[in-house]
Amino acid sequence: AIFRIAPGLFVSIYTISERSQGDDDIFGEEPVTATSILYRFADSAVDAENGVSFDAKAIDSKTVVVLKYLRADLANQLADGKMDVATWTQKEDRFQERIDAIEARLKGGAWDR
Repeated sequence: AIFRIAPGLFVSIYTISERSQGDDDIFGEEPVTATSILYRFADSAVDAENGVSFDAKAIDSKTVVVLKYLRADLANQLADGKMDVATWTQKEDRFQERIDAIEARLKGGAWDR
């Protein structure tokens, strides 16, 4: 049997069990079972590459959320009088540019569906 245990990592397992019968001289009348397990790890370059791509998209998604929270904090700072409108506009524009760039990257990979 072959199992995928992680992106890009497969394991193949093969087992054999044997039960002794008729070895009364060595084991007496008690049955004895021996099991052999053979395993092999195999890497899939394509699957590993897809896993890395998925991780990058997940990081981008989280980054967009963080940037949106930071934009909301900018609005709070403006409302509390801690920043003037010109500074707020400049920072707001920079945040929006970064958000747009990351969202375009996400849409380009069809991860938004």
